[in-house]
Amino acid sequence: MFHAVIGGFPDPARRFRGASAAAPWTDSPLWQRTARTWGPRWFVSEPSASDDLFLTREITMNAEIVHALAAALIRAVRRGDWSAEPFTRVAPLQEELTRHNDRPLYAAHTACQDFRLRNALCRVWLVWQQLAQLSLRRARLICRG
Repeated sequence: MFHAVIGGFPDPARRFRGASAAAPWTDSPLWQRTARTWGPRWFVSEPSASDDLFLTREITMNAEIVHALAAALIRAVRRGDWSAEPFTRVAPLQEELTRHNDRPLYAAHTACQDFRLRNALCRVWLVWQQLAQLSLRRARLICRG
């Protein structure tokens, strides 16, 4: 099982070619992907349910979720209705943001096989982060009027 998992990563696969298991392989569910993140009067952001901080977009993802939740929270306060339904609408956005973040994360793990590839990926990731921050800055300026 271990060799099947690292087979997609040439450098680690080469390094562990002759390795053998010291104990039986165990598996744990991806609870952060299966746990519900919303309910009546509460919504948990994805980073608080995550265990992989490699190339994290925690700040920008949280800002996007807070922005998406703002209208639902304002309506809930005005109506006094704290049911889960308004928060349920934001959950698919959070799930898609997480899936979107997983793609470059997988690419980063794959890029570790070659310095040039890793260097190129880091440059693309940096541009991606800068664009995300500019988007948030624009949203903030729009809110200020």
